[in-house]
Amino acid sequence: MIERFFLLSKHVAKILASRIEARSSVPDMMMGSQLTILEDLITLLKPLKEATEDVSGDTYVTSSLAIPLANLLPASIRKAKPSTSIGRDVQQSILRGLNDRLQPLEKNKLLAKATLLDPRFKKVHFSSPLVVSQAVLELSAEIREELKRQGGRSPDLVNVAATENENNDSLWTTHDTLVEEAMAAPELPSHGAGAVPNQLKQFFDQALTPRLSDPVKFWIQVKHFTPALSAVALKYLITQASSVPSERAASTVNMVVPDNRSRLTAEHIRQRVLLATVPDKYWF
Repeated sequence: MIERFFLLSKHVAKILASRIEARSSVPDMMMGSQLTILEDLITLLKPLKEATEDVSGDTYVTSSLAIPLANLLPASIRKAKPSTSIGRDVQQSILRGLNDRLQPLEKNKLLAKATLLDPRFKKVHFSSPLVVSQAVLELSAEIREELKRQGGRSPDLVNVAATENENNDSLWTTHDTLVEEAMAAPELPSHGAGAVPNQLKQFFDQALTPRLSDPVKFWIQVKHFTPALSAVALKYLITQASSVPSERAASTVNMVVPDNRSRLTAEHIRQRVLLATVPDKYWF
């Protein structure tokens, strides 16, 4: 809303100036200094908007986005150069809030494992080696249990490169830099001989896939070579990073099943919800 008002501010000023006959009831137009403050706020809030939209999707993997976004957001906010004192105060307030709320995210075991098993990110966005070490040990134990359940070991992991082209995105610009730095960094810490399964170690040794690639497709494509690792990875990647998709589904149900249709069966409700999600281009 702030961005829309800022873009329309010139037109709003002309309209307000033309209402001479009703000047007593017309609100005052914002001053130039206030518009400058709005411009600073738009610059500072834009990365937060992008991150919220990215993590609220329901047609792609989001569980592995939480930790990378938590790492990228502070860097993006620090790059901003507010020209007003209010803008600088807001910048510092946002940075404090991000530090308090997002820094503990990498201690969430589910999110940490999902990020490590995403071929686009792996360990790039972790700030604590201890968190990575603990998550790797737990994943190693899960992979060994999966190998026992499947009754054997699987062949080496092969790399499946994605072909999607990446877009130039302001929030994710830092990610590309971190990827380049990670190429020369040492990979897995030593946990003792045999502690890390070969599948997992070879996966970490592989180059990162493009950011716009699909990690689910990646693991489906290599599941014949690494069935145990693929099964563990898909278990974590299919989870959601936020409650927005569930809330969106509940809103859809409320719209297509009003209170006066209480005699609808569960099967009919599922059918109505499915039809409501079909895009207009398939109807007309």
